[in-house]
Amino acid sequence: MIINGRIISGIIALILQVIACFTFLVFGIGFILWLIIAIWAVNVRSSVKTERKLKKMEKRIMNSQNNI
Repeated sequence: MIINGRIISGIIALILQVIACFTFLVFGIGFILWLIIAIWAVNVRSSVKTERKLKKMEKRIMNSQNNI
């Protein structure tokens, strides 16, 4: 998430990852928290890719309208 420019989300994910490691050792529920973080990261990555594709399509449309 940090690589995609989502700094606050990345920091929250890192903090939750540390909590997940400690709770996994103590309570065994850290795996569930880790799984939620993994799903969240995949979702963020997918939305970033979609956003980039939409921006590229918008640029192409704007360029084609300017060329006409």
